[in-house]
Amino acid sequence: MVAVPPPVLSYARAHHGLVTSECLHANLIGRHARARLVRQRFLEQVHLGVYRIASNAVTFEQQCLAACLAADVVICGPSAGRLLGLRRMPRGPVHAMSYRRKIELDAVVVHRTTTLGASDIAERPDGIRLLKPSRLVPDLARFLDDLDLESVIEQLLDRRATSIPALCASGRRLRAPGRDGSVRLARVLDKRPAWLKPKDSDLEVRVLRGLAERGIHLIPQYALDIGDVGPIHFDGADPEIRMGIEVDHVEWHGGRVAAQRDKRRDRRALQLGWQVVRVTDDDLATDFDGVVDELAAIYLRRSTERPAS
Repeated sequence: MVAVPPPVLSYARAHHGLVTSECLHANLIGRHARARLVRQRFLEQVHLGVYRIASNAVTFEQQCLAACLAADVVICGPSAGRLLGLRRMPRGPVHAMSYRRKIELDAVVVHRTTTLGASDIAERPDGIRLLKPSRLVPDLARFLDDLDLESVIEQLLDRRATSIPALCASGRRLRAPGRDGSVRLARVLDKRPAWLKPKDSDLEVRVLRGLAERGIHLIPQYALDIGDVGPIHFDGADPEIRMGIEVDHVEWHGGRVAAQRDKRRDRRALQLGWQVVRVTDDDLATDFDGVVDELAAIYLRRSTERPAS
């Protein structure tokens, strides 16, 4: 067995079990020694010039980094979304982007682009390069439907990772005739004024979209000042008729203390003339359309009883 210097092992630990031929060469492991390590199954070649220490399990992050180490590419599409922890990301092969050049990597889908600048790219401490959120969203528009794209935008806005003006500017820069992603992004952004606060959860996005499809447009994350126990942030509200909707998630809103706080806030809102309607994620999982129909019926009754001023 060829002796492996400690700096090589340290490099691998910091890079998801990967080493490069440059790292090996710098530590006096030349081409013939590398070949012996491969034959001895200590190393496994992933791409040209990139090796995995065979005792390390294959991971998604490792696959992304291997592509970045092997070629001048940037992780994009759903792969970048997964690295950022975005919801609604489809699974599949690693997607990467190259500037103008045609690059082929095993098990990696490489997309060529003419619109990729240094300001579009972020590099993680482990060496993975990926698109920044404002550049990533237009790219994701190729892979997601309208509702999923809207949900991802809301998640990034909630994190303050981007803004509606930044997304609009990025969309204009990347617009191209016949590109489905450009059309989809423009359509989704046109539906959302820049001043709206971000919606917190994917389920909330779906509920508000379902109501909008029924002709009911609520303001997301509407804040109502209710004094010493407030403010309360409704998931969706119409201040004209003083009605707010809350989507309760077991993992977020569960527990005795949280339930007591919500009930206390609901009572205070009632004193101010507001009607608070709560639904749970379990309700929506069981009969989503039925629950949204119920919310629509309650809204219509409320608007009849308390016409907008």
